[in-house]
Amino acid sequence: SRQGKFAEASALFGRATDIQQKAMAPQLVALTASLNGKGLALMGQGKFVAAEQVLQQALAIREDNLPTGALPVAESENSLAQLYFQTAHYPQAEALYKGSIGTYEKVKGAESSEAANVRNNLASLYYAQGKYQQAEPIFKWSVSVFERTSGKESIDVANACNNLAELMRAQKRY
Repeated sequence: SRQGKFAEASALFGRATDIQQKAMAPQLVALTASLNGKGLALMGQGKFVAAEQVLQQALAIREDNLPTGALPVAESENSLAQLYFQTAHYPQAEALYKGSIGTYEKVKGAESSEAANVRNNLASLYYAQGKYQQAEPIFKWSVSVFERTSGKESIDVANACNNLAELMRAQKRY
């Protein structure tokens, strides 16, 4: 019967797809670095819809082809969170930042510069929403981590100090 042949063909296509995905996984994962960069460039140009599509694609490929807790997934989460932050999709940005922080803390350590960078991004998100009580301790923590990991005179420290100063200015605490 024709129905039986379609079912058999479907199963064979499924098997072929599985084999091809496994064989191509390294190339797909390599592609995601370019996709992530392209998404960030599109975001910089204000092309947010196109950037979102590209960043979501990079994240999906990484999630599908890398083990749970892989650093490239955390990188993609942070990039997509930045887009959502810029486009005022705050709940989505917060969830992605928190996922990225969790991965960086597990793999690199809670006091790593990568974790501090994403925590600083999360604090900036809170600041943008007027959640100063949540933002301030994270900004202070980021300053101290960057001082230890990057040096007291590093650009990371300067940026974190600037963020903390902006928060204090917004609260008229000068």
